[in-house]
Amino acid sequence: MDGTKISNMDYDQRLSQLENEHSSLRFETFNSDTAVTIGLRLLERAKEEKLSITIDICKGKQQLFHCALEGTNEENDRWVIRKNRVALKFQKSSYYISLLLKSNNTTIEEYYHLDSEDYAPYGGAYPIMDMEGVVLGTITVSGLPDHEDHRVVTETLKWFLNKKR
Repeated sequence: MDGTKISNMDYDQRLSQLENEHSSLRFETFNSDTAVTIGLRLLERAKEEKLSITIDICKGKQQLFHCALEGTNEENDRWVIRKNRVALKFQKSSYYISLLLKSNNTTIEEYYHLDSEDYAPYGGAYPIMDMEGVVLGTITVSGLPDHEDHRVVTETLKWFLNKKR
């Protein structure tokens, strides 16, 4: 499901999978040490896979980790900000909102009356949630196709949370 044409049934199935992901990728605690551990793992992975990405982790409005690798530029920083706004506003991953809009054959401007200059409904921003589902911040990657940005973030979150259990 990489953004190519897919049926509404496929969208429904993928959106359901993402809902389950939102329910399972939750933190008992999240602090600056957590952000650095996750950020460094994302950085290590990016170097291993030779990914040109920008990594950003925020708690509330405080940026706890930010790293821009070779091959990225200030445009990636703008994408991070715009994707973060989507994850924070909807309390869902920006990829979820991307697929939701595609499944309804609409845009963020048409459906939510939000300016796409401020909100980017593309994969890569993931809301950091506590066990009750309260959004504490965001983890965002920019630089890859949106489904890949999402995958890199969620696989790293799964790695971290499995390590903690």
